[in-house]
Amino acid sequence: MEVTSARNPRLRAAAALLRGRERRARGLHLAEGPGPVAEAVAHADVVEVFATAARRPEVPDGLPVLVVTDALLARLSDAVTPSGPVAVVRTPDPNGSVPDTGTVVVLDGVADPGNVGTLVRTAAALGAAAVVVTGPAADPYGPKAVRSSAGACYRIPIRRREDLAGAAAELRAAGREVVGLAAGRGRPIATLAGREGVALVLGSEAHGVLDPGVPEAWVHVPMPGGIESLNVAAAGAIALHSLLGATAPE
Repeated sequence: MEVTSARNPRLRAAAALLRGRERRARGLHLAEGPGPVAEAVAHADVVEVFATAARRPEVPDGLPVLVVTDALLARLSDAVTPSGPVAVVRTPDPNGSVPDTGTVVVLDGVADPGNVGTLVRTAAALGAAAVVVTGPAADPYGPKAVRSSAGACYRIPIRRREDLAGAAAELRAAGREVVGLAAGRGRPIATLAGREGVALVLGSEAHGVLDPGVPEAWVHVPMPGGIESLNVAAAGAIALHSLLGATAPE
């Protein structure tokens, strides 16, 4: 039976998760769109799914699916054009431990959720061990960030720490070198290619790394074309590929 009332309590409870305060209080968030919902079902703890009759996704037996109208489904989205089913997902513990080995990406005060989601997707694609979010960064489990990650947020550990200094101390204790990325500063990123145990710190395009005294070394992406800087998602993707990207086939 299709739900047609905006007063449905399950619908209203899910819609409240568009607010960050509600997500933090309840430990839940929303995944929107066929791709993110499929990734959540495969790799996360999904509570329930909302979908229209025409675009009902395949889910495991026992997972509740509430069929709603297009208009009601739109209430679960902050996108200009909603993109399909929506899942309510349990948020992984942001205070959990960081894996002891592997390259870690640190997003220090990256405030745009689209950039956060894109960097999470890039980190997962290139085999990073984890993403650590510090300072006033966007919620990596906010609606736009989850969409921008295309559900890759369910394939890589994401942790939150209060500030960069505390995160860096934790990462150094595990034997990692904490390296900041900034335009025109330090060595070219390619000099670290293949190095194990790097924690790469990315700051916002507007403010850079919020505590520049924390990284023990700095690297940059060479730009012979004369452009002063890149969007943090673009610069981070290039830097991560330099660190982790597979070599070209022979």
